[in-house]
Amino acid sequence: KFIKKQQEIQQLNLKSQQQQAIFVVGENSAKYNTITINTNDGNFMNNNNKSNDNNNSNNSIDEYLMEDDLSLSPEQRLYAKKCRILKIKYQEILNSSYRLRNRLYKVRKQIIYLGKLKRVLFQTLHAQKDNFMDTCLEIPDDDNYNEEVDEIIGNVLNSTAIKPPTVVGGKKRKIDNGKKKVITDIMATKQLMKIVPIPQLSDNFAYLVICQKTFHAAAVDPIEYSDIAKAVKDNNVTKLDGVLVTHHHWDHAGGTKSFADKNAPLHTVIYGGGKKINYVKKIVKDGDEINIGSIKVKCLSTPCHTQDHICYYATTPDNEEKAVFTGDTLFISGCGRFFEGSPEEMNAALNKKLGSLPNDTLVYCGHEYTVKNLQFALSLEPENNSLRQKLDKISLNVSKGIHSVPSTIAEEKMYNPFMRVSSEEMKNITNEIDPIKVMQKLRHLKDKF
Repeated sequence: KFIKKQQEIQQLNLKSQQQQAIFVVGENSAKYNTITINTNDGNFMNNNNKSNDNNNSNNSIDEYLMEDDLSLSPEQRLYAKKCRILKIKYQEILNSSYRLRNRLYKVRKQIIYLGKLKRVLFQTLHAQKDNFMDTCLEIPDDDNYNEEVDEIIGNVLNSTAIKPPTVVGGKKRKIDNGKKKVITDIMATKQLMKIVPIPQLSDNFAYLVICQKTFHAAAVDPIEYSDIAKAVKDNNVTKLDGVLVTHHHWDHAGGTKSFADKNAPLHTVIYGGGKKINYVKKIVKDGDEINIGSIKVKCLSTPCHTQDHICYYATTPDNEEKAVFTGDTLFISGCGRFFEGSPEEMNAALNKKLGSLPNDTLVYCGHEYTVKNLQFALSLEPENNSLRQKLDKISLNVSKGIHSVPSTIAEEKMYNPFMRVSSEEMKNITNEIDPIKVMQKLRHLKDKF
C-alpha cells in the first residue's frame, strides 16, 4: 500500500516520467553529478557511473528520498517521510514475526519431545514399580506451580550433606521468610500399603492388597486366577495370606475354587461372611480382624445387597493409610440393589457403618458404575455444578481407560445421594422427611433410571 501510494503521488505531481535531480557531492565539492530517476519502476540510473567508479575520493552520492524532492509540496514531502518510516517499521515487525514464529516452532518441537519422554519415563517407572515415582506420576499436568515448594525441594536435593530425613507431615515448620507452612517431606514418606486394582469380566474390580514391608498380600473378590497370578508376580509378592470375598454372588466369589486347590501355586485361605460362598475356609463376622503382613483388616458386616455381605477395612499400624473394600454395598456415587435386605439395612450400612469411617479413607468398590451413578445423581440435581464437573472428569478418565477408583468417604458424603438421605436437598427431591423413606425412594428411582 505504501509503494502504491507513493507511485500515485509521483504520477500526479511530476510533470514528466523522468526528472533530473542534482545533488551536491561532498561538502566542499563544486562538481555536480547528474542522476536520472525512473519513476515507473523506482529504479535509479547514475549517468556518471564510469566517472564515479574511477573516482577514489571520499565523496559519495546520497540516497534519493522522495521527501527531498523540492517539486513536491511540504505536505506531500511530510507524507512521503511518514510512509518511509512506516515502511521501515513494518519491515522490522515482519522480521520480528519471522523470528518469533521460528522460536515458537522450536518450542513446539521441545513440547512434543517432552511428551514422548514422559511416556517413556512412565513405562520405565511402571515396569520398575517405584512407589515414590508412581505418586509423582499422579500429579496432573495442570497442577499449580509453586516456586516456594520447588525452592525447598531443590535445596534439599542440591544439599551436599543430606541429613537422614524425618517425617514432618502435618507439622508446622518455619521457612526462610518466617512464614509458617504445612509441609510434607515427600522424601521421608514411604507407602506401606499398596493397592492394585485388577479389572475382571466386563466391569468388575478385584484388588491385590500388598504390605510393602513384608510383601505379603491378599486378593479381594478375585474371579480370574491368571490375572491375580500376574499381579502377584509383577509386584514381587512373596506370599498370598488370603482371599477376601465380600459376598456370595458369582461375579465376586467365582474364583475361589482355583485358590482353594491345594496344588495351586497361590493356594490360600478363603475368607467370607457365609457358607453360600464356595470353598470358604473361614467365616468372618462383624469386628473380626485379618492380618496381611503388617496391615490389619477389620471385617464390617453390611447386610442388604446380600445378608452375608462383608466390607473389609484395611489400615496400617500408624493409621496413616486407610482403605475400605465395599464390594456391592457402596459404589462411587451409588449403592447396590436391595436384593436380600431393606432400606433400613442399607441406610445402616452406608450412613452408620461406612459413614463413621475417617473421611480420608479410600473407597474401593466392586464395579465400574461411576459414570452411570453420577448421571443419575445429576438428574436429581441438574444445577449442581460441582457434580457436573466431577461427572465430566470421571467420564473423560474412563474413556481413556483410567479407573474411577478410589474415591474417599468424604467425597461420597458430598456426591453420593444414598449417603445424603438426611440432607434437605434429598428430602425435597423425594418429598419425604424420614431418611429411610428417602433411601427407599432413591433406590426406586435409580432402578428405573
